[in-house]
Amino acid sequence: MNEEIYISDSFGDFNVVVEGDEHSLWAYVFENVNEEYQILCDGFICSRGLIVQSNEDVKTYIEKGSQPPLMEEYASTVAVQENLSPTDISISINMVEIIVEVKNIPFLKIDFEHLKPYSKAVSKDGPYGFAWREEI
Repeated sequence: MNEEIYISDSFGDFNVVVEGDEHSLWAYVFENVNEEYQILCDGFICSRGLIVQSNEDVKTYIEKGSQPPLMEEYASTVAVQENLSPTDISISINMVEIIVEVKNIPFLKIDFEHLKPYSKAVSKDGPYGFAWREEI
């Protein structure tokens, strides 16, 4: 079974958290406003093996307290990354972007100015963010 993953990094008043359960890996960007953290953006990083068929399937996992798994309709050819551990994930943050790497390969880019997530695991734009395009 895949182990839970939780790593974080900060940049000024911003905190980036990568969370993963046995189904998927997500990144969340928080801003510290008056000592309270508010979520600004989230982005899907990858599936850890589970791909579901419908929104109803996604809801079932969310109701159980799991991260939202990826729907097949949005999965790219590299969406599934199995046997991940926390040491396989890294976060880099600068004034322009946040990059989350999986096994030294950039998988998620969050445009800091527009707070838009671009994921290599996503084949088309939708509820999991935007599909990674080489021109980004």
